[in-house]
Amino acid sequence: MEKNIGVDLGYGFVKVSDGKKDKIFPSVVGQARTLRYSTEENTDQNFIKNMDVIVDDREYFVGELANRQSDIVLFSLDENRMDEQISKILLITSLSLLSDSKSTNFNTVTGLPVGFYTETKQTITQRFKGRHSIVLRKNQKNESEQTLTVNEVKVLPQPFGSLFDLILDQNGTLIDENLAASKVGIIDIGFRTTDFIVVDNLENIDRLSSSSNTALSTAYFNIAEMLREEFKITKPIYQLDEIVRNGMIRISGKSYNLDEIKKHAFSLVAEKLITEINSLWTNKWELDMVFISGGGGMAISEFLLPAFENAVLVKEAQFANVYGFRKLAQRLYGTHSKMTTNLDLAVGSNE
Repeated sequence: MEKNIGVDLGYGFVKVSDGKKDKIFPSVVGQARTLRYSTEENTDQNFIKNMDVIVDDREYFVGELANRQSDIVLFSLDENRMDEQISKILLITSLSLLSDSKSTNFNTVTGLPVGFYTETKQTITQRFKGRHSIVLRKNQKNESEQTLTVNEVKVLPQPFGSLFDLILDQNGTLIDENLAASKVGIIDIGFRTTDFIVVDNLENIDRLSSSSNTALSTAYFNIAEMLREEFKITKPIYQLDEIVRNGMIRISGKSYNLDEIKKHAFSLVAEKLITEINSLWTNKWELDMVFISGGGGMAISEFLLPAFENAVLVKEAQFANVYGFRKLAQRLYGTHSKMTTNLDLAVGSNE
């Protein structure tokens, strides 16, 4: 079986899609341990909440299970993370979630932050390509082994995924020629970085494209610091997501509202991003549209949108990049018209 998929190994969450199934889990890997007791309710939950895997003969907890149960957790915001074992484990685990058999072949499109793209493109290609093996465990017993082979890899600057999601249909066919011919800006707010790109008639305008270290993690660090100051508690940022989304934390059996803390942190990030964007895009009036995407885009858009007359938050912003990657994978590797268009010239070869 062969699948054309989109993969986003984000610093906060891993997202994958094959057009039928979408999967997301925290970008956290933990040391496995023997769990002396598990209730039936826990063991019968969705596998994605209890990912216990063996990669390279070592057992790991991945995603939510690592957050809940691991004493030693691997979580990296390093721009060289693709060189680390954590990326391999996250990749293989994500592929297993889309596999419908013991052996599956994949053609993939993925993305990198604009600032890391040139230096890391080859590394991620090498990390993805080839044959990978994984053992999936349930109730701390080996349940199944999968062989996952990545045949083709296309790497893009991350925000292009959101653009391709807007202009391509599920088969990878160009459906919005007007948008494809426009000059647009994309602000893609991730966990580790925020990427800014300007695309004119599908050409990346490099001098107007950049990455910033101001992103969702910036707000999370700020929130973690305020929790230390106000409540005298310490939470690592990779364990803050549910607390931030709910706007509430329980301490010693009492619930405390965090809406004001969250609003303050998000507004500070938005203010800094607006300053950086205004410095980079000095002639914003030239842009036909500005699109805001990414999981951070969902969180911060209400503070960012008023700064732009023609800005919108894309639909399903957290998945927009991976949806676009998947659509492009279908165009590159699936059964579509082979007639060359400006889009194909802009994307380049399958390499």
